[in-house]
Amino acid sequence: MQLFGMKFAASIVFVCGIIMILSGFKVDSEREKDAGLLAESAGSQLELLYSLGEAHIDSPLRLTIKLQGESPSLTDKEAEQAANLLAEEIGLNDLSAEIEQHHGGKAYRGRETMADTDIRLDWVQAGERSLVKVQLDTDDPEDLKYLIGIQGKAEEAMKKAGMIPAWNASIQGNVDNGITAGETISSLENKLAADLSFHAVDSYQDVTTESRSYEVPSLDTYVTSGDRPIHMQLAVHEDSIKENNRITIGFPVITIEY
Repeated sequence: MQLFGMKFAASIVFVCGIIMILSGFKVDSEREKDAGLLAESAGSQLELLYSLGEAHIDSPLRLTIKLQGESPSLTDKEAEQAANLLAEEIGLNDLSAEIEQHHGGKAYRGRETMADTDIRLDWVQAGERSLVKVQLDTDDPEDLKYLIGIQGKAEEAMKKAGMIPAWNASIQGNVDNGITAGETISSLENKLAADLSFHAVDSYQDVTTESRSYEVPSLDTYVTSGDRPIHMQLAVHEDSIKENNRITIGFPVITIEY
């Protein structure tokens, strides 16, 4: 399952996806925290996500971090300058510019691999609206401080452009446990309960996949489902080819294929 794709075959998909994600992401700084591991910043939440993956998912682990933002008030020149600044801050040396076919605005894109991390930037200018997505992917998440550093630089550059960055992250790997997806996710819930206080919000299942979402009061970043917050999502897919289960843990939701 994939909530939004990373290749911009049509920029309207990118635009709609950004708006939908941004409308759901919130940080609740007023809510009183309950018992459990307190994760106040994006960096500490990423550290927690990695520690959960390391403890409960077999190697190899794959970590994906995404940031999205929107600014409604940039001119073409300001957008170009801000896009180049963002690219520079996250270490991209080559930012290409092209005209989008669907709305005629400019798009700035950059791709580079550094320290085993794939860094991608897509900045689409539609009139005076700038829609931005940064994605970090690595199969070597042990260098977490490097990733957190890039994320922090991206957030600051996006704020300078008048954006309120929203982020999500997922860690993924396999387990060879010989049980079903439903049994695997229930077992994972029991293990996570030792570190986190959480309450189930929603679930999805088919023949080979099960996904559950949770409210986790000790985490700040969430999306809303109806009137309830979602801070964490778990998913397990039975891989018939590899004959194992693929586990994905996402804060606050999973936006990669699982």
